[in-house]
Parts: sequence; structure tokens; C-alpha cells
Amino acid sequence: MSLSMPKTDENGWISTLNDRGYMSLSFDTYTQAFLAFCEKYPGISVFEAGASYGNASLAALARGAKVTANDLDKRHLDILAARTPLSSRSKLALKPGQFPHDVEFAEKSFDAILSSRMIHFLTGDEISLGMRKFYNWLKEGGKLFLIAETPYLRCYSDFISIYEERKKKGDKWPGLIEDTSSFQTIRYNNIPKLLHFLDPEVLKREAEEAGFRIESAGMIERGDFPPELRLDGRESVGLIAIKQAETLPLNLWR
Repeated sequence: MSLSMPKTDENGWISTLNDRGYMSLSFDTYTQAFLAFCEKYPGISVFEAGASYGNASLAALARGAKVTANDLDKRHLDILAARTPLSSRSKLALKPGQFPHDVEFAEKSFDAILSSRMIHFLTGDEISLGMRKFYNWLKEGGKLFLIAETPYLRCYSDFISIYEERKKKGDKWPGLIEDTSSFQTIRYNNIPKLLHFLDPEVLKREAEEAGFRIESAGMIERGDFPPELRLDGRESVGLIAIKQAETLPLNLWR
């Protein structure tokens, strides 16, 4: 029996099949920048880490990119494949596995990488490893587009003071919650035990340590989030980073 996506809720969100949050039908400004990059350079090879049901991957395919989509749950990728138009299926590759541990590619495989609202399910060490892998997989001149959640979510407001105190003390990973059962929110049943809120400083630090040059980083106001998540315009964080080269290959953009 073929799988189908769960129904979209009133906020335009779709539950994942493995209790790891939701896929949103809307694209934030950083994902839009990724899609604009795909449209500017038709035929580039891109990777989406944590693609869920693949809305961004489908949009990248529609803009002419060759897409490799990853997700922890193969069922999500099977649904993505079923949603892909026949005319684009030859440009889509599926890579199931747990990022970063179970996903490997050759060096310089991709022109761009997107990971939207996935890395906040990783430990600090996994984020560091993932950044190094992203850097290794990108070609010179390639770009990384990252989006994650911050602690500035209404339903996690009890954690904000803990996070800010950790920041003052210089905690390397101030947004880490090892057991979310202490914060049983309205959407608790679809969230894993570990949750790792991030911010521009942490993302920039990790990207720079991996070798990237930061192009932009900042908070994202999420007017598209449901009311129980919206707080003060700092609900998500985004980063765009570039893998520099002293001399850009003339044939990088095919």
C-alpha cells in the first residue's frame, strides 16, 4: 500500500511520520534564497538534509536543479518520490539515513546544500560534524543554507531564562534541552526527547570553524507559525555560508 502525506492542519503544517516535528508549506526567506540560487544556476546539483516530504526539494527541481534528498525516515522520501512529476524524476536521488552519521558523499559533490528545521534535533557534536561534512561535500563557491528554531517560541518561554543565563556564562551549547518532557507543550507528542535551540552566534561559530565564510545570519520572524509558537519575531534562525576558493572554476555553473 502506498503512503500518503498526513492532512495539512489549519496552520499549513503537516506532521512527520516519526514524531520529529512538522513540515511547513511556506518557505522562509532563507529557503527562498536557496531556491533563487537554484533558479539562477539551472542544472546545479543540490542536497537537502532532512527533506521530510520534500516541498523544498520539489521547488528546487522545478527551478532546474538536480536534487539529492535525505531524510531519517524512508517513508517521507517515498512520498516525495511519488509527488515528483515524471518529467523530474530522473533529476531526483533519494538518500535515507540519519544525518550526519549515516550519510556520506564524495568531496565536492554539490553546488548548494539546504537544511531547513532539522539540525535543532542534533546534539552539539553532531552539529559540528554535520558542518564539516557540509563543507566537504560542497564545491568551491558553493553555498550552505541553514534554518533552525531558536528558544524564542511561545510554548517554550519557560526555557528562555535558562538559555539566556547559559549564554551569559559562556555555555557552548546554551539551547540544548536533553529531555523535552520538562516542557510539555501543546505539540509535545510530535517532538523527540532531545531538542537543541540555536542562534546566529552558535551557527556562525560552527560554520566558520568548519571553514565557511558567512554571507548572512539572523533571526527569522515566523508569521507563518501557529499562534502557540509565535513570540516576538525571533522564532527561527537562518544562515547562508559560502565555501570560498581563491580562484572560482570557470565551469562551476553549468
